[in-house]
Amino acid sequence: MARSFFVAFLLTFLGIISGCGEQQGEAQQNTDTLSQNNTIIVAVPTREIVDMAGRTVRLRQEINRIGTLGSVPMMNTFVESLGAGKKIYNQPSKFHDIHGRWKMHLEFAPQLVNGPHFQSSSHELLIENILAADPDVCITNSKSILDVLDKVGVPTVFVDWSTVDRMMDSVTMLGEVLREQERAAAYIRYFQDTKDRLKALSESIPILERRTVLYSNPTQFRCPGSLTEEWLVIVGALSVTREAYLAGRREYDLEELLKWDPEIIFLTYHKTVEELKINPAYKDISAVKNNSIILAPTVGHMWGGHTVEAPIAAYWMMYKLYPKLMTKEQLVKEIKYFYKTFFAYEMSDKQIDEIIAGGRGV
Repeated sequence: MARSFFVAFLLTFLGIISGCGEQQGEAQQNTDTLSQNNTIIVAVPTREIVDMAGRTVRLRQEINRIGTLGSVPMMNTFVESLGAGKKIYNQPSKFHDIHGRWKMHLEFAPQLVNGPHFQSSSHELLIENILAADPDVCITNSKSILDVLDKVGVPTVFVDWSTVDRMMDSVTMLGEVLREQERAAAYIRYFQDTKDRLKALSESIPILERRTVLYSNPTQFRCPGSLTEEWLVIVGALSVTREAYLAGRREYDLEELLKWDPEIIFLTYHKTVEELKINPAYKDISAVKNNSIILAPTVGHMWGGHTVEAPIAAYWMMYKLYPKLMTKEQLVKEIKYFYKTFFAYEMSDKQIDEIIAGGRGV
């Protein structure tokens, strides 16, 4: 709390000095003030933001120390994609290994290695650590975390990634929180431009040449999320789970999977690849027989499901499915542009090769 004390002291001192001169009219910024015994205490100037839970949150004017809670790699990626990764203060919990699968966060935000933990390995909040850090804002996707931090007076905003539209609104909201409105607007334009470009490319694919795809862990029998289903359509894939998803189902069974017989399976966990290869229940699926199981990369987040890296993941998906339509040279160019423009990070050629190959943390 020393940082807050120093700031409050400095502003109090400056407020007393300015009070000795002529009045300059009402302050242009929203500040909390208290007059008692002829002493004026001036708090840090604040502003108000409406988050994705509809809550009005009062924040400091300048955001320099950010806490991320809940699904931390995803929350980090939201911040990093707006060029603010170096403002993240806390490490992910030990559950998310930043030296293993999630190691790219040490590239986007190298200071994390020295940061405190705000959650235990079992995801419990470490309130003392959070209060001692005095973050300018915490960002979370968990409403239960909101309730706890509200009670202890930590300014926290809620991010919603449940649908594409809510995710885009979350990017806009965080652009306001971080004062990165232009970068947020540019990201949303890039998201839409990517959809339009890939859809135009995929429209040229004859229906009989479109690949049948499962982008899901077939050992868990769960349909992918709405964002994944949307991008599969855009890149010209025939998602075998599409009808089940449109019917509102979230699960399927082995009998259905064998009937669908996907040509290609995209997975996000390496161990699942081996499980499919050794389990005789899957031996007759074309993707397994032909060794057409593709491991998706993990960069800021896993390239599957709801992630702000979805546009670049879609370019990668099209390259894997239709390399004549999306060449490696085109993909390399897009990866470099995406991370430089939004993450303020220059990808090396080696890193890009590892991303394209797929797998656990480049």
